[in-house]
Amino acid sequence: MTKEETQESGFILIVEDDRGTSELEALRLEFLGLEIRRASTPAETLEILKSARPELMVLDYSFPDMNAFELLAGLKANSIPVPPFIMVTGRGDETVAVESMKAGALDYIAKDASFLENLLPTAKKALEKAALQFKLKKAEEGQRKNLRLYNFLAHVNLAAAREKDKNRLFAEICAIAVNAGGFRMAWIGVPDRDIDRVYPACSAGFVDGYLDSIRVTLSDGPSSKGPTGTAIATGRITMVSDISTDPAMEPWRVKAL
Repeated sequence: MTKEETQESGFILIVEDDRGTSELEALRLEFLGLEIRRASTPAETLEILKSARPELMVLDYSFPDMNAFELLAGLKANSIPVPPFIMVTGRGDETVAVESMKAGALDYIAKDASFLENLLPTAKKALEKAALQFKLKKAEEGQRKNLRLYNFLAHVNLAAAREKDKNRLFAEICAIAVNAGGFRMAWIGVPDRDIDRVYPACSAGFVDGYLDSIRVTLSDGPSSKGPTGTAIATGRITMVSDISTDPAMEPWRVKAL
């Protein structure tokens, strides 16, 4: 497996303070075909999870200065998403097993005589469960987004049928986009050929002076090639998926971000 393939397929993080146990776990789990990373302390775990999210975390219950539940609480306190995890413990305690599942563990495995034998199938099942949960989450997010857009369009249609004044309609559409559509900011620009500019007719949401400082022109030039100028010139919907990288946003990138 190449380095690029390993990075694309993700990694498993083993959090275990006993070096020998950690090495044995890594040997077992390497058959899953994922990169294996290891952390021996809560601080090391925190540092890894700040910049990367494993496919699965194999989390030991106890450390010299805290337990796994305290570590998970520390992740949440630092706004670090808790990755999918299975709990590993030397305590055959049903209370720990129940609390582990309540804390979000995909499974619980005890360090008994069959621990290493059970580790690989348990991790494999946990990865499958995590993948299913991710798909369900994405589907739910898609449904919520579609519902917001449906509400947005429905409210816009109602406003268009009710409001005959153009300026008031524009202002209401911007407000609907933010309140019903869930957009962070919305604005409507009107082209003025006499001054060779698109001027903001109205806006809603988090504007923070952005519209006062930008300049969108109509005549050929860099400031006419962004999404607004392109939409006006072509009469078609124009979209920028990433403000930070799209070349069309160069004249406004810093202020937009």
